[in-house]
Amino acid sequence: MKMLLKITLLIAAMISIAGCKITSVAEGQDKSVRVCRNTTKVILNSYAELQIPDNLKSDHPIRKETDFQLGSIVEKLDFLKVNEQFQVDYVYTYRNSMGMPLVYSLPASEKRFENEDEYKKGKSLAFTYALETDFSEWGFLQLAILEELGGQFYQYYQAEYDDVRVICEIDDIENLIDDLDSDGVHQPFNWWQKMRALTISETDPLIFIDKPGGSVIVSMLVFDHEVGILRRTYTYTYSFPHKLLKTEDKLIVGYTSQSAEAK
Repeated sequence: MKMLLKITLLIAAMISIAGCKITSVAEGQDKSVRVCRNTTKVILNSYAELQIPDNLKSDHPIRKETDFQLGSIVEKLDFLKVNEQFQVDYVYTYRNSMGMPLVYSLPASEKRFENEDEYKKGKSLAFTYALETDFSEWGFLQLAILEELGGQFYQYYQAEYDDVRVICEIDDIENLIDDLDSDGVHQPFNWWQKMRALTISETDPLIFIDKPGGSVIVSMLVFDHEVGILRRTYTYTYSFPHKLLKTEDKLIVGYTSQSAEAK
């Protein structure tokens, strides 16, 4: 009888522990989705309010102090900051019906680049190199999101067509399908592509964050207009500076007709 009671209590404890783990994973995923959704909303809404100044619409655009300051977008995020030893900035390139910023970072003591020629001749660091997280999972998630969206402002004409979209939740996939069907610019998904996209399971972690050893792995879905829906995985050093060690892509839904046939 005592043995039966012990077994019963053991089974109950195992179920309780399993339940706690399931709840913990679910809660973590829910917060990842919320952070992803809020971060992309803050960035894209802020960028949508910007108008390209006339001084950038020339063959040799030069920044003015009154133009958009890249560091201001980082200030709006909860889990990131520009490290005091660095600065973030951009130069603007404008030619052949296309205009876009080239974002970068530098040590705070160095003079920023005035134009594209100086940028190409000089030595700069990746934009995200200057960004310091609070060392939480969400800080590294915001870092990865800025890898994709950080330079999507002041885009002119053709540069607007090839934005990468971050997919935070299943609703984003449905919105993507609707947008491709109706925007009149991009080719819509074909039937197979739509079905494949809509069968991405809601129970799968769309966002995955792990901290193995001295690194951090952030994996999320993105839509690249030149490729399709990808699982893009970033590996950063945990300590600051958070150097991007590697980026890996796994195709989930091909966008071109050729890649769509490769099931």
